[in-house]
Amino acid sequence: MLPVVYRHTTVSRRDAFLVSYPKSGNTWLRFMLTHLLSGSEADFDRDSTVIGEVGSHRATPEVLPAGGRMIKSHEPYSGPQKRFYRKAIYLVRDGRDVAVSYYYTLIRRELFTGDFSPFLRLFLDGGVDGYGPWHQHVESWLDSPLEESGSLLVLKYEELLKEPVRHVSAAMEFLGRPVSGPRVEETVRAYSADKMRERERQSRFHEQQKRSDIMFVRTAGSGDWARTFSAEDEALFAQATAGLLPRLGYARSS
Repeated sequence: MLPVVYRHTTVSRRDAFLVSYPKSGNTWLRFMLTHLLSGSEADFDRDSTVIGEVGSHRATPEVLPAGGRMIKSHEPYSGPQKRFYRKAIYLVRDGRDVAVSYYYTLIRRELFTGDFSPFLRLFLDGGVDGYGPWHQHVESWLDSPLEESGSLLVLKYEELLKEPVRHVSAAMEFLGRPVSGPRVEETVRAYSADKMRERERQSRFHEQQKRSDIMFVRTAGSGDWARTFSAEDEALFAQATAGLLPRLGYARSS
């Protein structure tokens, strides 16, 4: 894989990004934005044709005003690549739910076989992928110059669950592509959790997974961490992430 900065070299000033830490609801929001930006159906086998992933975005179509593209990224706002980020939607989710979702993703792919507590320590150390610890990733975007300049729209996954029409409409407005309420409502219905699971079951993506009994679209909800975390896990997470949970409006305990 190319070094991270080289994956950004063909980014234009007109492009905008959809950014999140992995397992934060990016796929769901991306499917809805794909539908609204292009009018085409989004599915698991060709989900990057309209909103391309950074590094594989050269052929991504121009769907934003003035010829801009919509590009997906999981990168933190750090390093030399941050100069390429000029406008972004940042989707954030309770990091405890992120950890649980990530755990089951790796179990499904047979990339992790242990219990949750050892995985949580790996997660908090940023050892699961190349994107660093969840809390550092979130803070890098919340404290970025984009936030100060009004070029960053922060969406909370939990609020997107409660009021999807409102927040998807806000995202489209932010991108300069406002759409009518009825069209957003139709899109939200088309990409409900049940409809997303149906798309997943019918996909080659699902057939290729090691554990077909664990869905990519699993609970599609919030608060799952309270059924998984031990008291020790809760304390460890709170200590590692310092004041980020209350900053985001998340309760520190179940």
